[in-house]
Amino acid sequence: SLQIITNLYFHRAKEEAIRLEKQKAEDDRIAREKARLEAERKKKQEEAAIYATLKQAKLEAQMEKERKEKERQMAELLEQEKKRKIQMEKEEKESKSREEDLRKKWQLRAQEIYQRGKQKRERNNKDAETESKQTDEFWKEQQEKSKIADRHRSERAKQARRSLRMSVDYSTLGMPGVVEQAMQQNLHKPKPALPPRPQKTRPDRPRNRRDITEWFLEVEKPKMTGIDPKTNRPAKWFHGIIKRSVAEDLLMSKQVGTFLVRISERVWGYVISYKDEDRCKHFLIDASDNTYQFFGANQIAHETLNDLVNYHK
Repeated sequence: SLQIITNLYFHRAKEEAIRLEKQKAEDDRIAREKARLEAERKKKQEEAAIYATLKQAKLEAQMEKERKEKERQMAELLEQEKKRKIQMEKEEKESKSREEDLRKKWQLRAQEIYQRGKQKRERNNKDAETESKQTDEFWKEQQEKSKIADRHRSERAKQARRSLRMSVDYSTLGMPGVVEQAMQQNLHKPKPALPPRPQKTRPDRPRNRRDITEWFLEVEKPKMTGIDPKTNRPAKWFHGIIKRSVAEDLLMSKQVGTFLVRISERVWGYVISYKDEDRCKHFLIDASDNTYQFFGANQIAHETLNDLVNYHK
């Protein structure tokens, strides 16, 4: 916009310089014409003085005719000058009018850009708030499930301790044969298999991009997540770890219905970024329980990310 205004000022200055140059040239021409006419008049006067005795009447008539012709020419020159000034004033008014129109258009455009930016920021803030709310609800649900699992484990431990106390009580109440028989049976049983090595514990949420990268390489890459099974190459809709703003820029010029999948930076999972009619929408995908499903109640769990994408296409 500053460049446009600068160009207008330069254009106006150039027009003013051209106008002044034309006016100066016209003034010089008029002065030369006046000088020429004056010199010619003096010459005629001198000639009239020389030949006054011979052709006084004829010269006077001729001079009168020439005087009238000069007056006519002078009148024409004045009329031309008047028309030129009127034309210059008209052009100056039109130039000012164009400048005013451009200034108004620039102001309207700036206001429109500001309003669009404001609306986009409001939508982004609303989407971020919705996404944050969904994430908080998910983690609350996960914490509640964890508490329930802890209570179940505690109840099973209590049950085991009660069973052990009961077996000890039976041996002290004169039932050593029963206990010894159970012990003999246990000796002949094969040893139970060792429990699986505990997996690496992860925080409830990713702390940084390094955590996300490690999770994807260790957990998701071995499952070929984001790979097109037909080509054995990354699917066209999979874009890896990119920010929300980058996803919106990629979808801005696309048609309605276009989408991409990116790795989430807030949860152990993914995000589907979708181009809607008026804006881009973002949907979180939970992948923390070895399945893939949208956040919320009554969502269908899929075995792979490809299954989820193909199901909702």
